[in-house]
Amino acid sequence: MQNAVADRDEVKARWGYSELFSQRFASDYSSVNLSAALRDKASKKADFSELLPSERAELVVMLSGGPRNGLAASLDAIETFQCSAWSKEELGRVWAISAFDPNGKQHIIPYLSFLAGPRLSNDPNDPRSAADQVTTTTPFKQDTPGIATSLSSVPVLVDGYCRSVLFMRSENTLERFLVWVPLTFMP
Repeated sequence: MQNAVADRDEVKARWGYSELFSQRFASDYSSVNLSAALRDKASKKADFSELLPSERAELVVMLSGGPRNGLAASLDAIETFQCSAWSKEELGRVWAISAFDPNGKQHIIPYLSFLAGPRLSNDPNDPRSAADQVTTTTPFKQDTPGIATSLSSVPVLVDGYCRSVLFMRSENTLERFLVWVPLTFMP
């Protein structure tokens, strides 16, 4: 998937599809009205390439109306994305969303501050806590790229936090973190 190019709706649809498989977030979409065909494909974890254009459109609507709609809207100004493969150094240069600001969720923070920061004790969906449930000897495996964008001219990781934590603690220095980025974006 590295170097693949996709438009905004494909990236949003891929994000929405991955949410349906997420142990932390699938329940957020259980009451969303999706077609029986799409629910069936999701239950079988069919490959994204098997989805019809109408099913992909359903996922874009689902994501845009769901609990991460503000984050999804941050992609609206971007027409085209490319799947990049980041090193740990490159990932360490981006910022984290304001939800991880330990001082009140008001400001984006450096990704490395997110990574080293305290777990959100009252949030069962804290990606660092979810990553803590995976043994450190488990090899890093990434099925879905993360997503990054630029907020106020600052590169920000929007989706893929648990995966990014697992990547950062991986011992394999040759490993890369796949992430959809605006076509003209570099961390």
